[in-house]
Amino acid sequence: MSFVEILERISEKVSFEVERKDARTSGNITFNTKLSYAIELWCSELEISKDITNYIFWGCRLEPVKELTELIWHEAIQENKTLKISIGIGELPTPLIIKNHFYQYINHFFNKMNVRSGNMRLIVTIAFGVTAVGYWLYKTNHQKQIQQTKQPTLRQEPRQNEYTSHHSSSLVRTITKQFLVLVASASQADFLESLEAKRSIDINDAEKLYKVTKYLWLGSESSFNQKKANLKNYLVITGESEYDIKLVYLELKQSEAGFKSNTNQLDRYDAFRKLPDLVVDFTISDRLQMEAYENFEVYNR
Repeated sequence: MSFVEILERISEKVSFEVERKDARTSGNITFNTKLSYAIELWCSELEISKDITNYIFWGCRLEPVKELTELIWHEAIQENKTLKISIGIGELPTPLIIKNHFYQYINHFFNKMNVRSGNMRLIVTIAFGVTAVGYWLYKTNHQKQIQQTKQPTLRQEPRQNEYTSHHSSSLVRTITKQFLVLVASASQADFLESLEAKRSIDINDAEKLYKVTKYLWLGSESSFNQKKANLKNYLVITGESEYDIKLVYLELKQSEAGFKSNTNQLDRYDAFRKLPDLVVDFTISDRLQMEAYENFEVYNR
């Protein structure tokens, strides 16, 4: 089946879903809702895995992505623009009409592809672009992750004797061990306590940890132990506050760049999704006063 045929078929499916939902809710369906329908259908058509599909949808919820897709949509459906001038008491449209070149380009594209014009087909075309970019970003980040795991943490000298081998191995573990501290509201106590009782973190837990984390810190074992030792002064014994926090202490197999400061949100989210493979052990702190996290020099998630 050709691309044009798939485009037409998905457009018809989205139109059907929109009409059915509109009839049920008696309200207008937003552009973002239509776009989500179309992305879901493209992912299904292209047999994209659930993990990658979730990654694409997460990217669509980012504010810059929403603004960009809405801008493309509004520009593409506006055939002409009316120039307005200020006359001191307000604005009046002038007789001058500015041709929207982006609108003309979109129409030319549809004509060249022999696709019937229509707003729904335009939405499905935008959805294809979002799906393609999201898929490419996921694959690129995944490939970077594979390359990082293949790189040796410390170059070891050829084995000379049993002591040398044991000493080198211990040195590697000392260097690679990292501790991650997540700061969450004490209102998330039920989720965190259930996580601690389960003693493991799966992909769903990792994604929820991303959502509940306000701040985080990544550092060495020695630095972690030093900073943690001061937290006993912040234990909440009486007088609980809505601003109280809980800290999640995670021991990682190795450092992960996505947990460092000044990391973009896509890499940060990707790092959280790696937690099931990175975590060696973890514990949850008691309820602490909000000031406790200042010991760790945390940064925004």
